[in-house]
Amino acid sequence: MPINNPDALDRYTAGDQKGIAHNSVVDSALLSRFKKAGAHTIKVRSPLRCLRPKGTCAKCYGLDEHGHLPSIGDNIGVKAGQAIAEPLQQGIMNAFHTGGTAGGASSRSATGFTRVQQLMQLPKIVVGSATLAPVDGKVTNITKGLAGGYDVTVGGKTVHIAKGLKLKVAPGQTILAGDPLSDGVIKPQDLVKLKGMHEAQSYITSELQEAYKGMGQNIHRKMFETVVRSLGNTTKVVNNPRGSDFIPGDIASYTVVEDYNKNLEFVGEPDKAIGHALTKATGDFKAGHVVTSKDADILKAKGIKEVHAKKEGIVHTPILKGMSTLPILRKDWMAALGYRYLAKNITEGAGQGWTTELSSYHPIPAFAHGATFGQGEEGKY
Repeated sequence: MPINNPDALDRYTAGDQKGIAHNSVVDSALLSRFKKAGAHTIKVRSPLRCLRPKGTCAKCYGLDEHGHLPSIGDNIGVKAGQAIAEPLQQGIMNAFHTGGTAGGASSRSATGFTRVQQLMQLPKIVVGSATLAPVDGKVTNITKGLAGGYDVTVGGKTVHIAKGLKLKVAPGQTILAGDPLSDGVIKPQDLVKLKGMHEAQSYITSELQEAYKGMGQNIHRKMFETVVRSLGNTTKVVNNPRGSDFIPGDIASYTVVEDYNKNLEFVGEPDKAIGHALTKATGDFKAGHVVTSKDADILKAKGIKEVHAKKEGIVHTPILKGMSTLPILRKDWMAALGYRYLAKNITEGAGQGWTTELSSYHPIPAFAHGATFGQGEEGKY
């Protein structure tokens, strides 16, 4: 992020940069060192990029309001949710009591609430949504549509821009998949398909922060990142990878799957390589050969104690859902108590053996359990 962005403060650096070591706390003194070194941007750790399978590690979250790393077990999701919910609720109450004076702060609060609700609920249909480029390529043709608007051809594919939306591209321009071809609100669900989950999460975070700023509320970006991480931490397994606990159709944690796919290669005994492909030629077997139990016996008979192999990766489709449907997708029975279809969720949960996560991002299980309340700073949680 830009070196002058105050949201860089109280975080940890991501990687060695300009002679400054990885995992250095970003404060005003460190920013001065970066500026003297000629840096214009700084890479920092973020909840959106945390590789922890569950929750967020302390250093990806950064320092808390007291200037300390959060302790293991702290429900930062509850804290972040409270930090963004209270000012929003206060703004809406002000708008209600003042009648939403046109152009005034209360009117901006009402408008901001609408945008926040849109970003958190993620409806399928958004009026006036922008048209995004379907593929990478050059804009080769732009013509007026029969019913108004425009038909734009990018990389051989033609898409329609609705009437009333202004063009943002011109013939001959080279763009990337997911770039907006028109003005209008971008649907995060479209960004997931075209640019990936991280791009969509970053967009939602930025839009939420801007909506709050429009209401006069300056909240640290990491609070929004913590909440948005939960929106984009779900994916659907497509294949049946050998050696994993997943089967096609499973709804899994996006970070768990991503972490699994980043650690596919391993070195181990021949027996541990059964069902997996070799990454290095070993014995009479070439790289790429899938080891069978018979192969493992042959390797052991030759005195080979270690082989280099690679597990099959998990093929998955990221899912971006609004707050009202996430607990149903994740089969968390206690989190689902706060939503619609209560009877359906209870009966399905009991029948299918749903469990609940007390230290996840959803606040209801943490509030219901309450065992860690009062253990924070000065007895507060």
